[in-house]
Amino acid sequence: LLLTGGVLITLRDSKILLKGYFSQKADLGWILLSALMFAVSFLITKQVFLAESFINGFIWMRFGGLFLAILLLAFSDVRNSVVAQKVMLQRKVLIPFIGAQSAGGIGFVLQNLAVALAKTSQIPLVNALEGTRYLFLFIFVWLLSYLKPEFLKEDMRGRVFWQKIISGVIIISGIVFLALFK
Repeated sequence: LLLTGGVLITLRDSKILLKGYFSQKADLGWILLSALMFAVSFLITKQVFLAESFINGFIWMRFGGLFLAILLLAFSDVRNSVVAQKVMLQRKVLIPFIGAQSAGGIGFVLQNLAVALAKTSQIPLVNALEGTRYLFLFIFVWLLSYLKPEFLKEDMRGRVFWQKIISGVIIISGIVFLALFK
């Protein structure tokens, strides 16, 4: 239910079949590998929080992430692409950029706190609840397209609207099923 709802909510046209959804055959493999790595990450994160306090575990994991990011700079292609980029944010983009990064950072900390507080058997539920972000995103996009259509040009009427609503119901059903029958 979660997978079906997640795919359906991201499709632009409900007539597209899953077979034609990915641009290359390898895309599905990378997506599945990514999902596997996120699952492993959640389990390892929980193990860290079982051994350490939330703050200590969180800080050590961030240092680990920083170390791995720095290791990527050992590759000349990566280093050149990072150094070659001249990032200049326009003033009108700066505030939304800071807001988006702040919201993402707060969400990440809260998700890790949920993992720390959850029982090991509840980790899949914490991960599944992350899927509700698509519902919140849909609500925000719908509100923006309705209230300020010049700001966000997104068609949220007719079939597209109902496709998103049905997708949301499917996702919520999957979360309820997971919560009740864990």
